[in-house]
Amino acid sequence: MSLIDSSKFSLFSFENKNLLIGYCGGIYNLNSDFANFINNGKIEDVNLAEKMKSELEKIEKLEISADDIPPMPSRTLRALCLNVTSACNLSCIYCFAHGEGKLSGHMTLETALKSLDFLLEKSNPEATLQIDFFGGEPLLNFDMIKKFILEAKKKTDRVKFTLTTNAVLLTETVLEFLNSENVSLILSLDGDKIYNDLNRPSSTGESVWNSAFTNIKRAIKSRNGDSYYVRGTITPNTMDIVKTCRFFVDNGIYRFSLEPAKGKSTDSWAVKHEHLQELCNKYEELAKFIVEKRSEGLPIDYFHFNIYLDSPLCSPRRLSGCGAGVEYISIDPNGNIFPCHRLHVKEFSMGTVFEKSENFDKIREKFEKTTLFAKSACKSCWVRYYCSGGCHADAWLTNNNIEIPAEYDCILQKKRTQCAVWTSVTGKEN
Repeated sequence: MSLIDSSKFSLFSFENKNLLIGYCGGIYNLNSDFANFINNGKIEDVNLAEKMKSELEKIEKLEISADDIPPMPSRTLRALCLNVTSACNLSCIYCFAHGEGKLSGHMTLETALKSLDFLLEKSNPEATLQIDFFGGEPLLNFDMIKKFILEAKKKTDRVKFTLTTNAVLLTETVLEFLNSENVSLILSLDGDKIYNDLNRPSSTGESVWNSAFTNIKRAIKSRNGDSYYVRGTITPNTMDIVKTCRFFVDNGIYRFSLEPAKGKSTDSWAVKHEHLQELCNKYEELAKFIVEKRSEGLPIDYFHFNIYLDSPLCSPRRLSGCGAGVEYISIDPNGNIFPCHRLHVKEFSMGTVFEKSENFDKIREKFEKTTLFAKSACKSCWVRYYCSGGCHADAWLTNNNIEIPAEYDCILQKKRTQCAVWTSVTGKEN
């Protein structure tokens, strides 16, 4: 019988390392005898057993003493997702927009500028702001984006821009402008040609891999390997994430993330509960690969294994990792406001950027109150202060309630955290 409280600790034994991970951020490197003692609850040497129990008590007191998170400070709006078009030049099999119905046309410059005015009005006047151009494929509305950025800089110098693109339309001319305006890039690619073609054909069913990959490589080189992430999506046909990451690294792509496609039980492209054990095993393989490549001096940055061991997270990030509906909102092409780009649903309509609505403050308050402490399932989970309660959109789409985390996410977050800690401490003496 294990001696640790599973709501406060996780013992992760992997590759000759035994890590006791505490819910408040403590990482304890145990020898094999100590790890076995924790798992089995007994040891023949009585004196050693007492000593180990004493050490466990000290560790638990350390975690309890760290469980004193300051009250959540007031938060203001600081980020917009501008869905500048609902149109797309691809027909990705897992696109979450498929079931939502298409809005007509592109976002106009007027709507985009109204959205910026809304952000400036609602934000802290000293805060750095973020705007992400999203779609559809935002480069289909590039002329508007270009005009908007130039107009926005006349209004304020506090905004940073990001653009999420499938890169097919990322020509040298477009890239030159984005680089000159310091626009960060999220570049969608699911791996090599075989994997990408399985998931991301053009709207006419043709392969777009050559153009997308060529443009991504050029973009990364043009900004000296900074200000980008390559984002891939995992499906049951593309579960070998180590193969995908090896392909990225071999081609000089060092900043990337891979996220499983989530859908209904009837969706053949969705990574479902029955796939999670295989995916968790793949995460462990990926952790070893990343440590290996980092030991060779490569600056691998895998988004889902990023963990802040040397600089503890502030209370908002620990208590509500997602700022949806509070610090972040999504605007559709017609100017309608929603809590995030995955929650464009009538239940969470927050009004429009053209007129004031009681719904904005009402829904914002609901999301603001939905912190870790409002989620009863999180109270008995050791990963709670790493995960911060999970994704609101997944909770809603799974349980129709943003206060009930999706079990699917919980399983993945636990494994990701274990692997993230292991990759962070491996090779360190202390």
